[in-house]
Amino acid sequence: MAVFLWGTLFIMFSIFHFLTVLFEQFQYPDWVYLDASLFVIVFCLLYLLFRILFTGGRKGVNQEIFSKHYKLSCNSKERNFYWFLLFLLLLKIGMAVFNAYQASGSIFASSWGDLLNNSREKNYLNSSRLLAPFFYPATALLFVCKYSNLGRKYLILLLLLLLFNVVITRNRIEVLPLVCVFLIYWLCNKRLNIKNTILYSILAVFVLYVVYSLQDFRYYGSITNFLSNVSWHEFNSSVWGRMLNQEGELGLRKAFYFFIYHDNSFESFNEGHTYLRMLLFWIPTEFSQGIKPDDFAIAMGKAIEPTSVGYSMHPTLFGDCYANLGMWGVFLGIVWAMFTSVADKLIYSQKCLLQYVYAITFACSYVIIGRGSVYNSFILLVSGLIVVSFVYKLIANKKYVWRKDPI
Repeated sequence: MAVFLWGTLFIMFSIFHFLTVLFEQFQYPDWVYLDASLFVIVFCLLYLLFRILFTGGRKGVNQEIFSKHYKLSCNSKERNFYWFLLFLLLLKIGMAVFNAYQASGSIFASSWGDLLNNSREKNYLNSSRLLAPFFYPATALLFVCKYSNLGRKYLILLLLLLLFNVVITRNRIEVLPLVCVFLIYWLCNKRLNIKNTILYSILAVFVLYVVYSLQDFRYYGSITNFLSNVSWHEFNSSVWGRMLNQEGELGLRKAFYFFIYHDNSFESFNEGHTYLRMLLFWIPTEFSQGIKPDDFAIAMGKAIEPTSVGYSMHPTLFGDCYANLGMWGVFLGIVWAMFTSVADKLIYSQKCLLQYVYAITFACSYVIIGRGSVYNSFILLVSGLIVVSFVYKLIANKKYVWRKDPI
Protein backbone atom coordinates (compact mmCIF):
# COMPACT_ATOMS: atom_id res chain seq x y z
CA MET A 1 0.00 0.00 0.00
CA ALA A 2 2.99 2.33 0.43
CA VAL A 3 2.88 2.86 -3.33
CA PHE A 4 0.14 5.41 -2.60
CA LEU A 5 2.49 7.40 -0.36
CA TRP A 6 5.22 7.54 -2.98
CA GLY A 7 2.81 8.09 -5.86
CA THR A 8 1.48 11.16 -4.06
CA LEU A 9 4.98 12.49 -3.35
CA PHE A 10 6.02 11.83 -6.95
CA ILE A 11 3.13 13.90 -8.29
CA MET A 12 3.07 16.65 -5.66
CA PHE A 13 6.82 17.15 -5.25
CA SER A 14 9.18 15.24 -7.55
CA ILE A 15 7.75 16.07 -10.98
CA PHE A 16 7.27 19.79 -10.39
CA HIS A 17 10.46 20.21 -8.37
CA PHE A 18 12.35 18.68 -11.29
CA LEU A 19 10.62 20.98 -13.79
CA THR A 20 11.25 24.03 -11.59
CA VAL A 21 14.98 23.31 -11.47
CA LEU A 22 15.19 22.26 -15.12
CA PHE A 23 13.66 25.52 -16.38
CA GLU A 24 15.17 27.62 -13.57
CA GLN A 25 11.82 29.00 -12.46
CA PHE A 26 13.31 30.07 -9.14
CA GLN A 27 11.39 32.02 -6.52
CA TYR A 28 14.31 31.66 -4.09
CA PRO A 29 18.12 31.42 -4.50
CA ASP A 30 19.28 28.24 -6.21
CA TRP A 31 20.85 26.90 -2.99
CA VAL A 32 17.32 26.48 -1.57
CA TYR A 33 16.43 24.04 -4.35
CA LEU A 34 19.78 22.29 -3.96
CA ASP A 35 19.14 21.79 -0.24
CA ALA A 36 15.62 20.53 -0.96
CA SER A 37 16.98 18.06 -3.53
CA LEU A 38 19.67 16.76 -1.18
CA PHE A 39 17.16 16.43 1.67
CA VAL A 40 14.76 14.40 -0.45
CA ILE A 41 17.50 12.21 -1.97
CA VAL A 42 18.99 11.26 1.42
CA PHE A 43 15.51 10.78 2.92
CA CYS A 44 14.55 8.39 0.10
CA LEU A 45 17.84 6.46 0.25
CA LEU A 46 17.46 5.91 3.99
CA TYR A 47 13.85 4.87 3.48
CA LEU A 48 14.78 2.36 0.78
CA LEU A 49 17.68 0.90 2.74
CA PHE A 50 15.69 0.35 5.92
CA ARG A 51 12.58 -0.74 4.03
CA ILE A 52 14.61 -3.59 2.58
CA LEU A 53 16.10 -4.41 6.00
CA PHE A 54 12.71 -4.39 7.72
CA THR A 55 10.84 -6.43 5.12
CA GLY A 56 13.50 -8.66 3.63
CA GLY A 57 11.86 -8.10 0.25
CA ARG A 58 8.56 -9.70 1.32
CA LYS A 59 5.30 -8.50 -0.13
CA GLY A 60 3.00 -6.61 2.20
CA VAL A 61 -0.43 -7.61 0.92
CA ASN A 62 -2.04 -10.79 -0.33
CA GLN A 63 -2.59 -9.89 -3.96
CA GLU A 64 -4.74 -12.96 -4.52
CA ILE A 65 -7.69 -11.43 -2.68
CA PHE A 66 -7.63 -8.50 -5.13
CA SER A 67 -7.54 -10.80 -8.13
CA LYS A 68 -10.40 -10.92 -10.60
CA HIS A 69 -10.35 -14.74 -10.27
CA TYR A 70 -11.68 -14.81 -6.71
CA LYS A 71 -15.07 -14.47 -5.09
CA LEU A 72 -15.78 -14.00 -1.40
CA SER A 73 -18.18 -16.42 0.23
CA CYS A 74 -19.44 -15.57 3.68
CA ASN A 75 -21.55 -16.93 6.48
CA SER A 76 -24.23 -15.10 8.43
CA LYS A 77 -21.80 -13.72 11.04
CA GLU A 78 -19.57 -12.23 8.37
CA ARG A 79 -22.60 -10.69 6.71
CA ASN A 80 -23.30 -8.97 10.02
CA PHE A 81 -19.96 -7.20 9.63
CA TYR A 82 -20.97 -6.09 6.13
CA TRP A 83 -24.14 -4.58 7.60
CA PHE A 84 -22.10 -2.89 10.29
CA LEU A 85 -19.85 -1.24 7.66
CA LEU A 86 -22.88 -0.19 5.63
CA PHE A 87 -24.49 1.25 8.76
CA LEU A 88 -21.35 3.32 9.45
CA LEU A 89 -21.22 4.59 5.87
CA LEU A 90 -24.90 5.53 5.74
CA LEU A 91 -24.68 7.16 9.16
CA LYS A 92 -21.69 9.25 8.08
CA ILE A 93 -23.33 10.34 4.81
CA GLY A 94 -26.63 10.96 6.59
CA MET A 95 -24.85 13.20 9.08
CA ALA A 96 -23.26 15.13 6.19
CA VAL A 97 -26.72 15.73 4.71
CA PHE A 98 -28.08 16.77 8.11
CA ASN A 99 -25.20 19.21 8.65
CA ALA A 100 -25.79 20.76 5.23
CA TYR A 101 -29.48 21.21 5.99
CA GLN A 102 -28.75 22.55 9.49
CA ALA A 103 -26.20 25.05 8.16
CA SER A 104 -28.40 26.64 5.49
CA GLY A 105 -31.91 25.19 5.64
CA SER A 106 -31.49 23.38 2.35
CA ILE A 107 -29.02 20.88 0.93
CA PHE A 108 -28.78 22.76 -2.38
CA ALA A 109 -28.40 26.12 -0.66
CA SER A 110 -25.51 24.98 1.50
CA SER A 111 -22.00 26.22 0.86
CA TRP A 112 -18.52 25.30 2.08
CA GLY A 113 -18.48 28.41 4.27
CA ASP A 114 -21.82 27.46 5.86
CA LEU A 115 -20.57 23.96 6.60
CA LEU A 116 -17.32 25.28 8.05
CA ASN A 117 -19.09 27.77 10.34
CA ASN A 118 -21.56 25.10 11.42
CA SER A 119 -18.67 22.79 12.32
CA ARG A 120 -16.88 25.47 14.33
CA GLU A 121 -20.00 26.18 16.38
CA LYS A 122 -20.22 22.59 17.59
CA ASN A 123 -18.44 21.02 20.55
CA TYR A 124 -15.05 19.37 20.05
CA LEU A 125 -16.60 15.90 20.38
CA ASN A 126 -19.45 16.18 17.90
CA SER A 127 -21.09 13.49 15.79
CA SER A 128 -19.24 14.42 12.59
CA ARG A 129 -15.86 14.27 14.30
CA LEU A 130 -16.70 10.95 15.96
CA LEU A 131 -17.82 9.39 12.66
CA ALA A 132 -14.90 10.68 10.55
CA PRO A 133 -12.45 7.83 11.43
CA PHE A 134 -14.90 5.22 10.14
CA PHE A 135 -15.43 6.62 6.66
CA TYR A 136 -12.41 4.98 4.98
CA PRO A 137 -12.85 1.57 6.71
CA ALA A 138 -16.51 1.56 5.67
CA THR A 139 -15.63 2.17 2.02
CA ALA A 140 -14.14 -1.35 1.99
CA LEU A 141 -17.70 -2.21 0.94
CA LEU A 142 -16.55 -1.32 -2.56
CA PHE A 143 -14.34 -4.41 -2.46
CA VAL A 144 -17.19 -6.47 -1.01
CA CYS A 145 -19.43 -5.46 -3.91
CA LYS A 146 -16.66 -6.32 -6.36
CA TYR A 147 -15.62 -9.70 -5.00
CA SER A 148 -18.86 -11.08 -3.55
CA ASN A 149 -22.06 -12.18 -5.25
CA LEU A 150 -23.83 -8.87 -4.62
CA GLY A 151 -23.56 -7.92 -8.28
CA ARG A 152 -22.65 -4.86 -10.30
CA LYS A 153 -25.81 -2.91 -9.47
CA TYR A 154 -24.81 -2.72 -5.80
CA LEU A 155 -21.35 -1.50 -6.75
CA ILE A 156 -22.83 1.24 -8.95
CA LEU A 157 -25.28 2.21 -6.19
CA LEU A 158 -22.43 2.50 -3.69
CA LEU A 159 -20.33 4.56 -6.10
CA LEU A 160 -23.22 6.98 -6.65
CA LEU A 161 -23.73 7.23 -2.89
CA LEU A 162 -20.07 8.14 -2.36
CA LEU A 163 -20.17 10.70 -5.19
CA PHE A 164 -23.27 12.26 -3.62
CA ASN A 165 -21.40 12.51 -0.33
CA VAL A 166 -18.49 14.32 -1.97
CA VAL A 167 -20.83 16.82 -3.65
CA ILE A 168 -22.48 17.59 -0.32
CA THR A 169 -19.33 17.87 1.79
CA ARG A 170 -16.98 19.33 -0.89
CA ASN A 171 -14.28 17.46 1.02
CA ARG A 172 -11.59 16.48 -1.47
CA ILE A 173 -10.12 13.66 0.61
CA GLU A 174 -13.46 11.85 0.58
CA VAL A 175 -13.06 11.13 -3.12
CA LEU A 176 -9.95 9.04 -2.32
CA PRO A 177 -11.70 5.66 -1.84
CA LEU A 178 -13.12 5.83 -5.35
CA VAL A 179 -9.62 6.31 -6.75
CA CYS A 180 -7.71 4.00 -4.41
CA VAL A 181 -10.05 1.02 -4.85
CA PHE A 182 -9.67 1.24 -8.62
CA LEU A 183 -5.87 1.54 -8.39
CA ILE A 184 -5.51 -1.37 -5.96
CA TYR A 185 -7.50 -3.61 -8.29
CA TRP A 186 -5.57 -2.35 -11.31
CA LEU A 187 -2.14 -2.78 -9.70
CA CYS A 188 -2.92 -6.34 -8.64
CA ASN A 189 -4.28 -7.42 -12.04
CA LYS A 190 -2.28 -5.49 -14.62
CA ARG A 191 1.37 -5.66 -15.60
CA LEU A 192 3.37 -2.46 -15.77
CA ASN A 193 4.11 -1.73 -19.43
CA ILE A 194 4.16 1.31 -21.69
CA LYS A 195 0.40 1.16 -22.31
CA ASN A 196 -0.48 0.93 -18.64
CA THR A 197 2.07 3.60 -17.72
CA ILE A 198 0.31 5.98 -20.11
CA LEU A 199 -3.04 5.02 -18.59
CA TYR A 200 -1.68 5.65 -15.08
CA SER A 201 -0.46 9.06 -16.18
CA ILE A 202 -3.84 9.96 -17.66
CA LEU A 203 -5.54 8.77 -14.48
CA ALA A 204 -3.17 10.89 -12.36
CA VAL A 205 -4.09 13.99 -14.39
CA PHE A 206 -7.76 13.12 -14.06
CA VAL A 207 -7.47 12.73 -10.28
CA LEU A 208 -5.73 16.11 -10.03
CA TYR A 209 -8.49 17.63 -12.15
CA VAL A 210 -11.14 16.21 -9.80
CA VAL A 211 -9.29 17.53 -6.72
CA TYR A 212 -8.99 21.02 -8.20
CA SER A 213 -12.59 20.88 -9.41
CA LEU A 214 -13.83 20.18 -5.89
CA GLN A 215 -11.76 23.06 -4.57
CA ASP A 216 -13.14 25.42 -7.21
CA PHE A 217 -16.63 24.09 -6.54
CA ARG A 218 -16.28 25.44 -2.98
CA TYR A 219 -15.56 28.96 -4.23
CA TYR A 220 -18.90 29.25 -6.03
CA GLY A 221 -20.89 28.97 -2.81
CA SER A 222 -24.11 26.97 -2.89
CA ILE A 223 -24.93 24.13 -5.26
CA THR A 224 -27.85 26.18 -6.60
CA ASN A 225 -25.59 29.13 -7.39
CA PHE A 226 -23.08 26.87 -9.10
CA LEU A 227 -25.70 25.21 -11.31
CA SER A 228 -27.40 28.52 -12.16
CA ASN A 229 -24.53 30.92 -12.76
CA VAL A 230 -21.43 28.98 -13.75
CA SER A 231 -20.77 27.84 -17.30
CA TRP A 232 -18.76 24.73 -18.08
CA HIS A 233 -16.21 26.77 -20.04
CA GLU A 234 -15.66 29.18 -17.14
CA PHE A 235 -15.34 26.37 -14.61
CA ASN A 236 -13.02 24.27 -16.78
CA SER A 237 -10.77 27.25 -17.57
CA SER A 238 -10.48 28.08 -13.88
CA VAL A 239 -9.54 24.51 -12.96
CA TRP A 240 -6.91 24.12 -15.69
CA GLY A 241 -5.53 27.59 -14.97
CA ARG A 242 -4.94 26.80 -11.31
CA MET A 243 -3.37 23.44 -12.17
CA LEU A 244 -0.99 24.93 -14.75
CA ASN A 245 -0.04 27.75 -12.37
CA GLN A 246 0.73 25.12 -9.70
CA GLU A 247 -1.65 26.60 -7.18
CA GLY A 248 -3.36 24.56 -4.48
CA GLU A 249 -2.10 20.99 -4.03
CA LEU A 250 0.68 21.30 -6.59
CA GLY A 251 2.02 24.39 -4.86
CA LEU A 252 2.33 22.94 -1.35
CA ARG A 253 6.00 22.13 -1.91
CA LYS A 254 6.68 25.90 -2.06
CA ALA A 255 6.22 26.05 1.72
CA PHE A 256 9.08 23.53 1.96
CA TYR A 257 11.29 25.96 0.04
CA PHE A 258 10.12 28.81 2.27
CA PHE A 259 11.14 26.93 5.41
CA ILE A 260 14.57 26.11 3.96
CA TYR A 261 15.14 29.72 2.90
CA HIS A 262 14.39 30.95 6.44
CA ASP A 263 16.30 28.06 8.07
CA ASN A 264 13.24 27.05 10.12
CA SER A 265 13.51 30.22 12.18
CA PHE A 266 9.90 30.09 13.34
CA GLU A 267 8.16 29.30 16.60
CA SER A 268 7.74 25.55 17.36
CA PHE A 269 9.98 24.46 14.44
CA ASN A 270 12.87 21.96 14.85
CA GLU A 271 11.17 20.37 17.87
CA GLY A 272 9.57 17.29 16.27
CA HIS A 273 6.07 18.31 17.32
CA THR A 274 4.29 16.21 14.67
CA TYR A 275 5.94 13.03 15.92
CA LEU A 276 5.49 13.87 19.59
CA ARG A 277 1.79 14.29 18.89
CA MET A 278 1.73 10.94 17.10
CA LEU A 279 3.36 9.22 20.10
CA LEU A 280 0.84 10.86 22.44
CA PHE A 281 -2.18 10.48 20.15
CA TRP A 282 -4.13 8.68 22.89
CA ILE A 283 -4.09 11.80 25.10
CA PRO A 284 -6.47 14.66 24.14
CA THR A 285 -4.39 17.84 23.74
CA GLU A 286 -6.50 19.84 26.21
CA PHE A 287 -5.99 17.19 28.91
CA SER A 288 -2.24 16.69 28.41
CA GLN A 289 -1.13 19.51 30.76
CA GLY A 290 1.10 20.91 28.00
CA ILE A 291 3.00 17.64 27.41
CA LYS A 292 1.37 17.08 24.03
CA PRO A 293 2.25 19.89 21.56
CA ASP A 294 -0.41 21.82 19.71
CA ASP A 295 -1.18 21.02 16.09
CA PHE A 296 2.06 21.68 14.20
CA ALA A 297 0.14 22.36 10.97
CA ILE A 298 -1.15 25.55 12.62
CA ALA A 299 2.42 26.59 13.50
CA MET A 300 3.48 26.03 9.88
CA GLY A 301 0.48 28.05 8.72
CA LYS A 302 1.47 30.84 11.10
CA ALA A 303 4.96 30.85 9.60
CA ILE A 304 3.51 31.32 6.12
CA GLU A 305 0.75 33.76 7.13
CA PRO A 306 1.77 35.47 10.42
CA THR A 307 -1.50 37.39 10.71
CA SER A 308 -3.72 34.37 10.13
CA VAL A 309 -5.90 32.71 12.76
CA GLY A 310 -6.32 28.94 12.53
CA TYR A 311 -4.67 28.71 9.10
CA SER A 312 -2.93 25.35 8.64
CA MET A 313 -0.20 24.35 6.19
CA HIS A 314 0.65 20.90 4.85
CA PRO A 315 3.92 21.21 2.86
CA THR A 316 4.08 17.56 1.67
CA LEU A 317 5.66 14.87 3.85
CA PHE A 318 9.15 16.10 2.91
CA GLY A 319 8.36 19.65 4.01
CA ASP A 320 6.76 18.43 7.23
CA CYS A 321 9.84 16.34 8.08
CA TYR A 322 12.14 19.30 7.41
CA ALA A 323 10.00 21.68 9.48
CA ASN A 324 10.02 19.21 12.38
CA LEU A 325 13.76 18.54 12.57
CA GLY A 326 15.54 20.64 9.95
CA MET A 327 18.12 18.76 7.90
CA TRP A 328 18.12 16.06 10.58
CA GLY A 329 14.64 15.29 9.28
CA VAL A 330 16.19 13.02 6.65
CA PHE A 331 16.41 10.37 9.39
CA LEU A 332 12.64 10.35 9.56
CA GLY A 333 12.95 8.31 6.36
CA ILE A 334 13.85 5.44 8.71
CA VAL A 335 10.72 6.11 10.76
CA TRP A 336 8.53 5.93 7.69
CA ALA A 337 10.29 2.78 6.48
CA MET A 338 9.41 1.24 9.84
CA PHE A 339 5.85 2.59 9.70
CA THR A 340 5.12 1.21 6.22
CA SER A 341 6.73 -2.14 7.07
CA VAL A 342 4.63 -2.54 10.22
CA ALA A 343 1.57 -1.47 8.22
CA ASP A 344 2.31 -4.17 5.63
CA LYS A 345 2.46 -6.82 8.34
CA LEU A 346 -0.79 -5.60 9.85
CA ILE A 347 -2.55 -5.69 6.48
CA TYR A 348 -1.15 -9.08 5.54
CA SER A 349 -2.04 -10.64 8.91
CA GLN A 350 -5.75 -9.85 8.54
CA LYS A 351 -8.30 -12.22 7.10
CA CYS A 352 -9.79 -11.44 3.71
CA LEU A 353 -12.61 -9.07 4.59
CA LEU A 354 -10.69 -7.24 7.27
CA GLN A 355 -7.72 -7.07 4.90
CA TYR A 356 -9.93 -5.07 2.54
CA VAL A 357 -10.71 -2.69 5.40
CA TYR A 358 -7.04 -2.26 6.31
CA ALA A 359 -5.90 -1.95 2.69
CA ILE A 360 -8.28 0.87 1.69
CA THR A 361 -7.77 2.70 4.98
CA PHE A 362 -3.97 2.66 4.70
CA ALA A 363 -4.09 3.54 0.99
CA CYS A 364 -6.22 6.64 1.58
CA SER A 365 -4.20 7.62 4.66
CA TYR A 366 -0.91 7.38 2.75
CA VAL A 367 -2.20 9.85 0.15
CA ILE A 368 -3.07 12.34 2.88
CA ILE A 369 0.27 11.76 4.64
CA GLY A 370 2.13 12.33 1.36
CA ARG A 371 0.26 15.63 1.05
CA GLY A 372 1.74 16.57 4.43
CA SER A 373 -1.30 16.24 6.70
CA VAL A 374 0.54 13.69 8.81
CA TYR A 375 -1.04 13.82 12.26
CA ASN A 376 -4.65 14.22 11.09
CA SER A 377 -4.31 11.21 8.81
CA PHE A 378 -2.55 9.18 11.50
CA ILE A 379 -5.24 9.77 14.13
CA LEU A 380 -8.05 8.90 11.70
CA LEU A 381 -6.17 5.77 10.64
CA VAL A 382 -5.46 4.47 14.15
CA SER A 383 -8.78 5.30 15.78
CA GLY A 384 -10.83 3.97 12.87
CA LEU A 385 -8.99 0.65 12.58
CA ILE A 386 -8.94 0.00 16.33
CA VAL A 387 -12.72 0.38 16.68
CA VAL A 388 -13.60 -1.47 13.46
CA SER A 389 -11.22 -4.36 14.29
CA PHE A 390 -12.73 -4.65 17.76
CA VAL A 391 -16.26 -4.81 16.36
CA TYR A 392 -15.16 -7.37 13.77
CA LYS A 393 -13.85 -9.70 16.48
CA LEU A 394 -17.15 -9.37 18.31
CA ILE A 395 -19.54 -10.11 15.46
CA ALA A 396 -17.62 -11.91 12.69
CA ASN A 397 -16.34 -15.43 12.37
CA LYS A 398 -12.62 -15.85 11.79
CA LYS A 399 -13.05 -18.48 9.11
CA TYR A 400 -13.38 -17.49 5.47
CA VAL A 401 -14.29 -19.73 2.58
CA TRP A 402 -12.82 -18.93 -0.80
CA ARG A 403 -13.48 -20.50 -4.16
CA LYS A 404 -11.56 -19.98 -7.35
CA ASP A 405 -13.73 -19.13 -10.32
CA PRO A 406 -12.70 -19.60 -13.94
CA ILE A 407 -11.59 -16.47 -15.79
